[in-house]
Amino acid sequence: MTRDHRETRIFVRTINLATGVQEGEEIMDHDNDHHRATLEQRLHWAVRNGRALTIGPTKLPD
Repeated sequence: MTRDHRETRIFVRTINLATGVQEGEEIMDHDNDHHRATLEQRLHWAVRNGRALTIGPTKLPD
């Protein structure tokens, strides 16, 4: 049974808490060890730098 690859992806947005402006967005593969580590690093960076990360499922158009 193969899984639809899109089901393992998450959409990450970086938001500046001071301005409310979205600064970036990226799609990451939830099942990828490197992406999970990167996401954890990004969360630590965001907390230290007054940023918020919004994380959610994504289904992008093909």
